[in-house]
Amino acid sequence: MRNCIERAMAMAQGDVVGLADVQQAVALPADDAEAAISLAEAEHRHIARMLRRCGGNIREAARILDISRTTLYKKIRDYGIKV
Repeated sequence: MRNCIERAMAMAQGDVVGLADVQQAVALPADDAEAAISLAEAEHRHIARMLRRCGGNIREAARILDISRTTLYKKIRDYGIKV
């Protein structure tokens, strides 16, 4: 359940998580191409999504992702994410 809520928070478009966000978080991908992405690609997308949600605030994104800022900076560099 925790993962579902965290995913809904990451995918939410606004400041409030609604029923549609939770339903989208638990929905399976529409096609096999999305379901077959690598773990690295999933991590890349999740980090980029969190950074957008936090308006580029590294400290806040690291807090939500539950990783250190140093780790987040490394992943941003490794994945070539634009902040």
